[in-house]
Amino acid sequence: MTRRGDPELIYRAQRAGIFRRLMDQERVNELEAEHLIARWEREAEAIGRPRSAASYWDDAWHWIEDQRKLPTTDKRDMSAEGDDGQVFGG
Repeated sequence: MTRRGDPELIYRAQRAGIFRRLMDQERVNELEAEHLIARWEREAEAIGRPRSAASYWDDAWHWIEDQRKLPTTDKRDMSAEGDDGQVFGG
């Protein structure tokens, strides 16, 4: 008979693996890696994805990759306009 591992320890180990992969392979800093994983955990919970699902962390990786591909706001754009029509920047 095979012995099943502790689901919480397995979850933590796999989470740590994704964390290291983000840092080592993708060159993401610790804070960003933690934020991406935490965002995935919230997303998975919101859509009802059980943490025990075999594909949980594979799905997490694909979701994180997609999130990192999303365009970010160009912080150099100084032509922002307020609700009242006021133009900010130069």
